[in-house]
Amino acid sequence: MKNTGKPVAIITQGQVYVALSCLYNFDQILSKTNGMKTLPHFFLSVLSLALFAIILPGCKKDKDNNNTPSNRNVKYELTGNFTGKFSLIIIDNESGSQTLNNVSLPWSKEITYSNKVTAISIGAAATTQGAAGQTVVMKIYSNGNVVKTTNATAGSSGELTLPGLGHSF
Repeated sequence: MKNTGKPVAIITQGQVYVALSCLYNFDQILSKTNGMKTLPHFFLSVLSLALFAIILPGCKKDKDNNNTPSNRNVKYELTGNFTGKFSLIIIDNESGSQTLNNVSLPWSKEITYSNKVTAISIGAAATTQGAAGQTVVMKIYSNGNVVKTTNATAGSSGELTLPGLGHSF
């Protein structure tokens, strides 16, 4: 293969597994609504597809040195004054996804990943409304440093849409 100098995305088996696992898990969540797909569940489905799009194009980096840490310490955090509840999905390219329901603010979770994990993401969907003007900030920390952040403000009826975050190591 001739080197054209252009980057090439390499999709690993783990990333495909994450995508399929994510879609399967949300299909299971939606099936538990007895055929009634509520708006929050719809947002979770859309969010899972968005997170799939974030993780899928991750590029694999060549490792020329052996200074790669054996573990990656990650902290996910949601803060703010939003009084509604969230459903969260945390995804990595090795173990797939985990879903957390009825999450209130403030919230945080620390996870130690192996160095085989090259991409992570988190998404949040408000499942109950808060009050107009309330805010939430979502952050990803890697080894104690903020690497990604986003925020959102509740609309006039207390609804809130929070963009998902993804990070590649």
